[in-house]
Amino acid sequence: MPPALNPAAQLLRFSLWVATILTAGCWLLLVVALAASWNIPGHSGWPEAVLVLAGTAATLLALGRHLPGQNVILAAGVIALSGGLVHTLGVLTAVPFGPFAYGENAGPRIFNVLAWPIPALWIIAVLGSRGVARLILRPWRKLQNYGFWLLGVTAGLTVVFDAALEPFATRVQSYWLWLPTRIPVSWHGTPLVNFLGWLLAVLLILAFATP
Repeated sequence: MPPALNPAAQLLRFSLWVATILTAGCWLLLVVALAASWNIPGHSGWPEAVLVLAGTAATLLALGRHLPGQNVILAAGVIALSGGLVHTLGVLTAVPFGPFAYGENAGPRIFNVLAWPIPALWIIAVLGSRGVARLILRPWRKLQNYGFWLLGVTAGLTVVFDAALEPFATRVQSYWLWLPTRIPVSWHGTPLVNFLGWLLAVLLILAFATP
């Protein structure tokens, strides 16, 4: 018979279940609404906001089951701050992602520049990708270069996350708009330099934030 969980562990598990159910429920609601061209009742954008917040909470709570809370908070803070700064630089200078501008559907701006969900999206993308990378590389955990492989696979999966998000964010919901560049090749309107920018930014962030 497994030992009983202490109250803190029970609260963590319950909170994780609640955040996961909220995340899945909001995602399903958005899929059904888009497929059926149905206008969701209430203020515009609330399901996306709940999805981002609940997804961030679920990501951090899941990580908190294996790492000390202060490590999780520190890693999340570094990722959110660094990702937010990189995206702020991108909005103002078009470096390193290419020229883009936020649409009205992106919600309120932080300091009138950065769309508020961006730091949370960085947490979800980086820590979620790191968790998947650990599962993929689990048979090779004892390799001498495991840490470098973990960084590389995490960065690659984060780029894949962004590539999957871009068509929905730009073509369906118009959260941001990509401006023309000199290179005609793109991914659903997203310049390829964007993915190179994500790769480099993630590698730099992971060097400081990997728990």
